[in-house]
Amino acid sequence: MPAQAQVYKYKDASGKWVFSDKPPVDERQAESFSIGKSQKSRLPDNLDKMLNKKFLPQTAIELATLAVVKVESGVGTGSGFFMTDSGFLVTNRHVVRPTDYKGWQGRAEKFDEADQRLKKAERRLEVWAAELGVMKQEITAYETSIANESVQRKDVANARWRSYKARYVNSKRDYSKAEREVNAIRRKHSSERFDFNSKANRVKYASRFNVVLKNGARLSARLVKESKDHDLALLKVDRYVTPFLRAATNKNNRQGTQVYAIGSPLGMKDFVTSGIITGVSAGKLVTDSQILPGNSGGPLVDADGRVLGVNTLKLYSKTVLGEGFGLSVPIKVVLKTFAAELNP
Repeated sequence: MPAQAQVYKYKDASGKWVFSDKPPVDERQAESFSIGKSQKSRLPDNLDKMLNKKFLPQTAIELATLAVVKVESGVGTGSGFFMTDSGFLVTNRHVVRPTDYKGWQGRAEKFDEADQRLKKAERRLEVWAAELGVMKQEITAYETSIANESVQRKDVANARWRSYKARYVNSKRDYSKAEREVNAIRRKHSSERFDFNSKANRVKYASRFNVVLKNGARLSARLVKESKDHDLALLKVDRYVTPFLRAATNKNNRQGTQVYAIGSPLGMKDFVTSGIITGVSAGKLVTDSQILPGNSGGPLVDADGRVLGVNTLKLYSKTVLGEGFGLSVPIKVVLKTFAAELNP
C-alpha cells in the first residue's frame, strides 16, 4: 500500500539539521515535503501574494475564494475563512468540536443500539447452548435405556435414537455457525467502538487543526476561542500574511440580495454556489444558496466578495428530499463575538 507523510527539515538552535513530522516554532524556516512524492515545497511569508500570483482572480468572488480554507478536525472536514491578514480565521464550533453536537451524538446512540443488539444475540446463544446441553443429556439417557429394550424393540429404539442424534448434531452445527457470526460482529463492533471513542477524545481536547489553502498547501492552525452562545470558533495561522475577507455592511442583508456560499462540500475543496437571501430573522440569515455537508464554517458573501455571514446549517424540507434553506450567522455577530481578537 502506498504511504504518505508530511516531514519538515530545519535547523535547531545549535545549527543541526532536524527531520521531523512536527513543524518548528517558526514554520517559515522549515522545508516541507511529502514522503512518497518527489514534490518539495516551501511556503513564502506572504500567502496572499502567493495565491494571487497563482490564480490571478478576475472577479470579486474569485478573489474571495483565496481567503477560504478547508478545515480538518481528524474526524471530518468543514470550511473556514480568514478575517485578518495576520491569520485569524473563522469557522463553526461544530467543525472543531463535533462531539458536542447532535450529529456526533447520533452516531454515539447508534453504537449504543448496536450494543443492545449484540447483547440480545449473546443471550439467544446462551439459551441455545443450554438447550443443546439438555438435548445431549437426553440422548445419553436414551442410549442407556436402549440396552434394556427387548430385541424386538431395539430396532425401533435405535431408529429413534439416530433421529434424536441427527437433530442434536444439526442444531449444534447451526449454533457453532451463529456463534462464529456473533463473535465476528463483536470483534468488529469492539474495534469500531474503540476507534470512535479514541477519535472523540482526541477531537474533544484538540487545540490544533489542519487547514488547506486554495492551492492545496497545508498549514497548522491553533484554536484561539470558542463561542458559548453561537456556532462559531476562531483559529489562527501564525507567522504568515494571509488573504482575508472584509465584512459587508448591514444594509446588504436584505431579502433578494444575491449571495454566494464558498467552501469545501462533501469532502471537496474550493466550491462556490449561489442564491439569494430569502429572509432575515432571529439573528440568522436564511438563504436558498446550496449548503452541503462540509460547507459549514465557510463564508456567505455578496457580489462584491464581502462577507455577510458564516454558513452553519442546512434545513431540509419534510416533503421534498434535498430541498431546503441554509442558515448563516450574521457577520456582525462574528465581529462582536471575537471583537478583542479581530480588533485589538
